[in-house]
Amino acid sequence: MGSASKERKVESGITREQITYLEGYKYAGADNSLSLRFFLKPFIYDPLVNYVFPRKLAPNVITVLGVLAVSLVYLVSVFVHPNFGDSDGTTDPGALPWFSLLGGIALFIYQTADNTDGAHARNISCCSQIGDFLDHAGDQMAFLLTTLGLASVYQLGGTLWSAAMMMSILWAGFTSQWETLHREKLILWYLNGCMEGLLMGMGFYMLGAFFPGLMSSPVPIPDVIAHLIPFGLGNITYGQASAMIATSGGVSLGPSYCLWTVLTDIGPRAYLSAITQFIPYVVANVLIIVLYFVDRELCATYPHAWLALYGFVIIYIVQNLVLRRLLGPTRPFTIIQPITVLGIIPVVLGAVNSYLRPIELEIRRNVAVAAAIVATVLFIWRFLLSAQQLADGLKKPLWTTMLKKKAE
Repeated sequence: MGSASKERKVESGITREQITYLEGYKYAGADNSLSLRFFLKPFIYDPLVNYVFPRKLAPNVITVLGVLAVSLVYLVSVFVHPNFGDSDGTTDPGALPWFSLLGGIALFIYQTADNTDGAHARNISCCSQIGDFLDHAGDQMAFLLTTLGLASVYQLGGTLWSAAMMMSILWAGFTSQWETLHREKLILWYLNGCMEGLLMGMGFYMLGAFFPGLMSSPVPIPDVIAHLIPFGLGNITYGQASAMIATSGGVSLGPSYCLWTVLTDIGPRAYLSAITQFIPYVVANVLIIVLYFVDRELCATYPHAWLALYGFVIIYIVQNLVLRRLLGPTRPFTIIQPITVLGIIPVVLGAVNSYLRPIELEIRRNVAVAAAIVATVLFIWRFLLSAQQLADGLKKPLWTTMLKKKAE
């Protein structure tokens, strides 16, 4: 047993079986986006890859710089929009058009980086499974932070509007990686969130920059019609309407296509087994809603703590799904993932506060903030550690290229 375990262990932290699987893994995918084909690729991406990017620039650096761009904007939003716009005039996003402009620029940088890192890697013959992991796991973080930034611009406040938009966008990210795991390829439709969805996000950022206060203004619906619209949507604001568009897109076209294509590819019996991987994702989403109803005061007052906590729990789960895809069957995707405990703690405190005995809001806030920070650190730690382990296992550099070695 001792000799067998020695054979299985390698310095990279992953097993030899996993390295063998990783070395043979080939990512297959296609993006049929119309905006990519007819505008972004010929006029922006190809010129950057062919004439601007230096050959010594590592593709993985491009990937991470794109994620960092939206991450920095989100950190700014934590301080200038602590209540997602549901606050007094001093933190009203409508009074801060510069933030919207900054968000639009950052989102453009991210989308450009996300769509040129792979092309640059192919251009310099530097493709690897490491880039696959960084790209797709990093996408989840970018989607999350972009959505939370847009919740500020839309002036949604700590409400179910913000939660629904975040959950729908992350649902699209989860299903796309789940499809890639089971079909071994990802085919994006003619209109998809990675292209048209992000372009729409940029557009809404720009509306917030050049038309301050627009998102908090009510959509001019005639009273005769407004009274006929259910759920109070007759008094909807432009920001809420924008969130509704993003939410409907996140839960419909892309995910529906993913669910259907996997079913047709692997058959009903295997499909029933595959959908068990939804369980940890569903649990995290249920916790989002439960906390809102047991501690609405916390969610309304500190929406960043509420949504960032569960957002990072969800993308941590998706990150494990990506690793399962790259390292093969020997890398299990556990149905009960320990990180969900972080989401249970604020729910328990909220329930105790609501139904048993009062707990000060400051205490509940500190617990939620601490849990959100731990979830964030765990995601980033796993993100960087896994990237390094993959690089060590493949014996390839992580942040540099091998061009010099080839030249020698």
